[in-house]
Amino acid sequence: MTRYQRLVSASAMGLPYSGFYKFYFDSNNILNLMYDGPEISSNYWPDPFNKWWDNNRTAYNSSRYGSLDAHGHFSASDNLQFSASDMGAPGVMRRLTLDYDGNLRQYSLDVSGDGTWQVTWAAMSRPCDVHGICGRYGLSGAPACSCPEGFVVAEAGDWSKGCRRTFDVRCGEDVYFAKMPDSDYWGFDFNYTEALTYYTCREICLDDCNCEAFGYKQGTGKCYPKIALWNGRHPEYSLPDSSRAIYLKVPRRVQNLDPSVPRFGGHACTVREVDASGSSAMHSHLPAAGSKLNFVYFYSFLAGLFVMEAVFIFAGYMFVFRADPAARRIRDEGYSLLLDHFRRFTYDELSTVTCEFSDEVGRSASGAVYKGILDDGRRVTVTRLEEVTQADEVFRSDLSVIGRINHMNLVRIWGFCSEHSQHLLVSEHVENGSLDKALFVNGQDGTVALPWHARYGIAVGVAKGLAYLHHECLEWIVHCDVNPENILLDAELEPKITDFGLVKLLSRRDECGRVLSRVQGTRGYIAPEMALNLPITGKADVFSFGVVLLELLRGQRVCDWAVDGGGEELLRMDFPQLVALLREETRDLREAWLEAFVDARLRCDFSHMEAATMLKVAVSCVDDDPGRRPSMNAVVQKLLSPQDVMPPSMLHAHASSPVP
Repeated sequence: MTRYQRLVSASAMGLPYSGFYKFYFDSNNILNLMYDGPEISSNYWPDPFNKWWDNNRTAYNSSRYGSLDAHGHFSASDNLQFSASDMGAPGVMRRLTLDYDGNLRQYSLDVSGDGTWQVTWAAMSRPCDVHGICGRYGLSGAPACSCPEGFVVAEAGDWSKGCRRTFDVRCGEDVYFAKMPDSDYWGFDFNYTEALTYYTCREICLDDCNCEAFGYKQGTGKCYPKIALWNGRHPEYSLPDSSRAIYLKVPRRVQNLDPSVPRFGGHACTVREVDASGSSAMHSHLPAAGSKLNFVYFYSFLAGLFVMEAVFIFAGYMFVFRADPAARRIRDEGYSLLLDHFRRFTYDELSTVTCEFSDEVGRSASGAVYKGILDDGRRVTVTRLEEVTQADEVFRSDLSVIGRINHMNLVRIWGFCSEHSQHLLVSEHVENGSLDKALFVNGQDGTVALPWHARYGIAVGVAKGLAYLHHECLEWIVHCDVNPENILLDAELEPKITDFGLVKLLSRRDECGRVLSRVQGTRGYIAPEMALNLPITGKADVFSFGVVLLELLRGQRVCDWAVDGGGEELLRMDFPQLVALLREETRDLREAWLEAFVDARLRCDFSHMEAATMLKVAVSCVDDDPGRRPSMNAVVQKLLSPQDVMPPSMLHAHASSPVP
């Protein structure tokens, strides 16, 4: 195994094409097993719930090398080591195979016996832990894959296709939640939160039409709203846990549904369990050398099928595509089915929707932004992407990554247009516009436009959105241009981040192969490493977010700030000096200083505890050294627990002050 070498499984049906499982070195130099299906992809070995050090791996050896020796011992640069149960036996032929069921196994050839391959080690002691093995909605368990009540097998004989609903759930209709006790579906949580009540978690799923179910754990209050149901585990297979359950969204018109009742199929996934020693009592159920399958007939059938398909394609081209001038456009539209959750618009459609691009509402770093209304009445925002040099296939591939992103604090992308040199994104319209218009402008009567509770909610929401991009997406995304103009506010003043993922779309490579982004960030919010052309990580977004926090506190752009020079006139300072002053003040933060620092338009009507938390978090975020900045996950935790960050002097003051 090397950096560029990977094992790919065979097809589950024994046909001569690749399956959905891969064994490879990931970007952290760790050997992984991954399910890479047509709809989703996810890693499942080593345990994805653990950090690499908890899995006894190391990410520091970038040589990416692993090998199986003649004695049955495998060792790799990431510290992965395992041995066959018959290790050291002389003259044994061995192989390491990623089987079609997603399990990595070591085999030894039994020369002295019946000449079959015997399993002497397996990565997964419980094969049902393999992701994707029972498909969408499917539940792995004893004795086989199953579908919950209300679902049926999508394709008989192929459990990788999973199950399908016998009912649909329409947005806005009356629904209830059917309980699946002790069950779980791994991954695809769009708004994981701890310490919530059952009813609050239920409301989160009710409010989002894309939420199919939610998981809830009694006692801890852990809430897992889910936009997709994959990697299900039935209680007969998983360890019983009475505090854990999945609550499936069901329309009221479907009565008496009990999804805890499984409908079993014929795909047994509990075979070939191994003990810790890697017992050789297991046998592969791949076709053996003496298989009765007649490959002559099999390949003859494939050849005949291929000839028939070629005839139909040729006939279709002659009688349809050559006769109809519009057929080429229809054929091209077929490629867009790869992005099944997008709608592909034509340029003429978007020109009509936006009144020939006459209603420009602003400009972003990626290009001009227009407002429009679709035929179904939805208000949309259309962004014209400038200077896109990618090939059309690459552009669509990158869009597929952005299109899978779904979070309440991120603007939803609804479609795209790619015709010749025109590249446009269609996204949801957010009612109240950008944060800069609400934060930096007074109301007509001189009162502040944003009250304190809205500012703190915006800070928490933006932090959650960035944490999702950095830590929870299927593909890691850095925004690179976090600023008030790219934070939109809906009717409830909930923040939604826009322009994320555009670094991936608007990028080019120099002669050395390095990625050079055209989205260079906004002045005043750029992290030092971006200005110095150093490698960019998620910590660049952390820096920009820290600047936004300071502006939420002060109600002014940082570049317009002035600070009190010790009783003298207000003096302007450059940003590093300002950060140094704020860091000094936060070491022993006084309420009087905080009241003078926070936006005067609030007239001291704000939470001192939350303001102190925001200030300390902001100062830690704008550190010049990226390594000293917190991750966005850590920022979210600090903002949700302000009492853990508040200075001791202020905590004491609040504890001793009388309750109003």
